[in-house]
Parts: sequence; C-alpha cells; structure tokens
Amino acid sequence: MQFDPEALKTSIARLVALEPERAFLTHFGAIDHIPQNARSLIEQVDAMSRGALALIDAPDRHAALVAMLDALYVPRAVAHSGLAESAVRDLLGMDIELNAQGLGVWLDRRRRV
Repeated sequence: MQFDPEALKTSIARLVALEPERAFLTHFGAIDHIPQNARSLIEQVDAMSRGALALIDAPDRHAALVAMLDALYVPRAVAHSGLAESAVRDLLGMDIELNAQGLGVWLDRRRRV
C-alpha cells in the first residue's frame, strides 16, 4: 500500500540498466524481454496514476478504483494468457482489491500535501 509511481518507475529503470536476462517477479515467476516488459509496466503505472487521479473525488471511490483497475488489468491479462475474463478475475481479484486500497491511500496522501 505504499504506491509511489515516480519511485516505482525509478526502480524499474535502475533494474533495466543492469541489463538482466531474466527477472523473477514475486508471485508471478520469471520473465524475459526485460526492456519491453519494463516499458509495459511503466505504461501501466502511468495509467493507474491517471485513472486514480481522475477518481480522487468519486463517490464510492474504492469501487470506482476497483472498476478502473479491472478495466486496465483484465484485457491485458486475457491477451497475455489466453484465459477467459472470468478466470483472470478469479486470479487477480485479490490483487485488484489490494491495489485499489493502495491507490486510495496514495490519493489521500496527495490531498494532505
């Protein structure tokens, strides 16, 4: 729940600069093609940030954040995995919920600044 998009993008860039052949992601296993995957991840972080900021004052903000993340994650995961949307939602449901909570905390912190 410590979402900080700029720090995250800086960390991704630092890892890419090391030119690894493979990265081992917590909960998700190994990935290759690090530069391409890093670009995709940075695009996703930017989309999450923009989407969350657009919902900062939304009624039932948490539900809106969940819906925004579902719309962002599910099509990508379906395209990548070939799984049905329902299967992807079953697999990612907890992650979407936690990420929505993290975005809510991030939005609240931004309000205090």
